[in-house]
Amino acid sequence: MINDEYIKTPQWNKSINILMVDDDEESCKLFKSFLSKTGVTVTVVHDGMEAVDITEKYVYDLILMDVIMPVMNGMDAIQLLRISGIETPIIVMSGNTQSKEAQLCLDYGANTILGKPISYSELFEIIKTYFGNVEDEEIIKKTHDDVDDKTNKFK
Repeated sequence: MINDEYIKTPQWNKSINILMVDDDEESCKLFKSFLSKTGVTVTVVHDGMEAVDITEKYVYDLILMDVIMPVMNGMDAIQLLRISGIETPIIVMSGNTQSKEAQLCLDYGANTILGKPISYSELFEIIKTYFGNVEDEEIIKKTHDDVDDKTNKFK
């Protein structure tokens, strides 16, 4: 039985490589830790320029992109990725999904926007949208550092 100390998480039926682009190191550690429990490989970079550079060398199945970052913001990074021919789905993560910047990300080629804080179920639904079937689901013990008990959103 699932209670508030456990989260039901999918195990994917294929290898999934995600690039996470966010300057918030704590959020990156959290997402990487949580997603790795589902068999997803997560590579983390902390600004848009690093994202552009790394996608020249490696192929990713999905990109999670913050909007406001140092060096190069998410809008500019998305625009450069699309201009360079990268067709990988890009999910924008924004504290304000109605902001001008978030909307510009869509104009520049992002596929969708997720509002922060992001719930684990929202994140898994997005991954399911792009990668389909789940091999099985297992129950992973939730750490109170990872997810807010009341909202089930990543802290």
